[in-house]
Amino acid sequence: MVCKMAIKAVIFDMDGVIIDSEILWDKAMIDVLSKYGVKYTQESKDLCMGKSIEEAALIQKNLHDLNVDEKIIADEKLSTALKYYEQELKFMPGFFSLFESLKNRNVKMCIATASDITLMNAVDAKLKLTDLFLGNVVFRTEKHKSKPAPDIFLDAAAKLNVKPKECVVIEDSPLGVQGALNAGMKCIALTGSTKSENLKGADLIVNKLEEINPSVIGLLGLI
Repeated sequence: MVCKMAIKAVIFDMDGVIIDSEILWDKAMIDVLSKYGVKYTQESKDLCMGKSIEEAALIQKNLHDLNVDEKIIADEKLSTALKYYEQELKFMPGFFSLFESLKNRNVKMCIATASDITLMNAVDAKLKLTDLFLGNVVFRTEKHKSKPAPDIFLDAAAKLNVKPKECVVIEDSPLGVQGALNAGMKCIALTGSTKSENLKGADLIVNKLEEINPSVIGLLGLI
């Protein structure tokens, strides 16, 4: 009989999983690109999912052949998004019930996000996520390669003092799903930011956080 490895930790992506920020980033990108006479499409959004602000800016510049430095696009996108964060940022539906059910099972939890310290501070100012996760947050720094590299997920596992194979990642982007798998972790993919067909490879695909509970995670490993 083959025994499953016990799942001891759940690692959350932040944008589009914990915080309902994807629509705010979309609004920011629409605002920025409209200045240059360009429309923001789902196709161009998919190319940028899981990328840093700087990488996404370069993608948009090249995709639309914009005669502007990508750093300007990135700075404009960030400043616009920060305004939306301050005004409109909120938690994703179903997050708190999932968080509490895992907490009651003594499952370790950590955030692993491609957002940097500036964005993390903006989120904390509004929603105090770092306090909620007891400081168990890994955000992007210069030492981290972008998803689908497994860097931030491996750092999250190390922060929780668990093995990668003892972790389940909840992600909403194709690059994030691949990054979790590259880290040797299980992955639950959440639709909403992109179509389910773009999330193939995940161990489980759900349409909303309410579909995830300890029993569902138990299917991926005993908790």
